Amino acid sequence: MDYECFCIYGFGIDYPVDWEAVIDRKLTRMKGTVAFRSAEGMEMGVSWGPLKEAKGKFSSANEQAKDALNRLKKSRGIINFEILEERSDRIDEHIAVFNHARAELAVGRFFGGGARRQTEILSMHVHCDRSERYFVLYGKTTLERTYAHADIFNRMRESFKCHGAELKK
Repeated sequence: MDYECFCIYGFGIDYPVDWEAVIDRKLTRMKGTVAFRSAEGMEMGVSWGPLKEAKGKFSSANEQAKDALNRLKKSRGIINFEILEERSDRIDEHIAVFNHARAELAVGRFFGGGARRQTEILSMHVHCDRSERYFVLYGKTTLERTYAHADIFNRMRESFKCHGAELKK
């Protein structure tokens, strides 16, 4: 699979060349979301916001990541929620918190009936003091496509840069 770099406001990330980049119209240097979508409906994205806001609520990227997982777990329609992997890496000089979870969703439930669907959820949280922003890379996929899409997510995660100087290499 071929990748190219998407760069905006001093950060960059590699994404598959045959995917569409969808940019939030309200995007600013300090806050926004960019979604990357495949023709098959797979979606991964990067959201960012002021680090001051995140640090007002969370002492670390790890705490922010745990809160995000807890909110997902309590989401409407979630029947079962399981954290499959939690770990920390170094990404572009920062500690990045990586999570992989599985959610079982109720689909078309009406009076207790309906089908169930499993979704795999991948995320990475980073706090960047240098740019004064936090970043969240996220993706979700079906159980059947977990490995293929996890490879794409990992390529995006490993390529992530939040400092303009490193993007010029």
